Amino acid sequence: MSKTPTHRPDIRNLPVALLLIMCVFSVGWSQPQSPYRRAIEVALEAKQIDGDETVQVSLLMPGLASKDAADVRVVAEDGTLVPMTIVRDGRADDRVILVFNPIKNKSKYFAYWGGKDADKDAGKPAPPANITSGLLVETKRAPDGPNDSIKQLQARYDRAGDVLGRGMIDRLFVGHQPAGIDGATISKVTGTLFAPIDGEYQFALSADDRGGIRLDGKDLVFAPGFPDDIRFNTKITLKRGLHAVEYFHLDTGGDWRVSLGWRRPDTAQVDPISGDAFGRFARAKVGVLEQQKSPVSADFEASWMGECIVAERSTYRVRFDAIYPLKSTNIRANWSFGDGQSASGTKVEHVFLSPGVYEITLDLKTTQGGEKRTFRLD
Repeated sequence: MSKTPTHRPDIRNLPVALLLIMCVFSVGWSQPQSPYRRAIEVALEAKQIDGDETVQVSLLMPGLASKDAADVRVVAEDGTLVPMTIVRDGRADDRVILVFNPIKNKSKYFAYWGGKDADKDAGKPAPPANITSGLLVETKRAPDGPNDSIKQLQARYDRAGDVLGRGMIDRLFVGHQPAGIDGATISKVTGTLFAPIDGEYQFALSADDRGGIRLDGKDLVFAPGFPDDIRFNTKITLKRGLHAVEYFHLDTGGDWRVSLGWRRPDTAQVDPISGDAFGRFARAKVGVLEQQKSPVSADFEASWMGECIVAERSTYRVRFDAIYPLKSTNIRANWSFGDGQSASGTKVEHVFLSPGVYEITLDLKTTQGGEKRTFRLD
């Protein structure tokens, strides 16, 4: 981190959902090797961005990116490559989730991807994002080994193989596996914690099955279990500001649970640490799918409308809104939902009778051209 701010940006009043914008920035194609892109606009005024934020976005990349999303790059409006980490790649479906660090005083960006041998042609890889808002969870399959200290948990993580999954959480108060991996796992959680005032803090930790946390690179608390009290605790003096967090978690199967609490200098008891202390994400608006040298791209917005559960069977209602150039006329949109059903119209609703990954095909025709494209959605 280049510097330690004395406060976090006040972004609590920003919309929680990622918003869709119907227009794109009037700039050239700065990554000619990548034929596809989406515009991203950070939902903060440029003058409010100091470069220490973390932005999370969800991007629909319909069968156009490499499965591990190694070809995806985020660049500023002027083409500058920005630090970025893929949280969810395209192996499950065509939705990629990533986090990136914006550049000071810059609010407009593009995500580029795709093309033949995309991951080889994408050019210089982006450096990993510095997680200053939220907490990044990286999970591996747990190898055998001792687990009686933070050092031993880290050694098991370092000896493990590749990362099987990633996830973002807003606090260390979790009752499920954030990366969605079952079985015996070892995970590392990284981020920052904001101490609001100078003084003595008491930290308490519970973890199922084992967990250990470091602050600013120093061992803080190790928890060899998940009691309903604060027996695994310690006290430490902190200065007001951001402090680097590193947490290791061993799960041998069953529940993946962790609870981290603190007693601040200005409070009387140990309480769970809220998401505010780990930083709120700077939200962003995501633009339409663009492709190089083509005026029209088949694209849509999918909106969750509701769920019905009957006798352990779930059905889901989703609204689909086709996206097309604003000046288009004579628009025709035909849909296939991957379950034998179809519909016509620019705005349609569909009920899926069971969960799963479906191939949604949109055949879009306008006065400016047309395109037929299939999206894999979970």
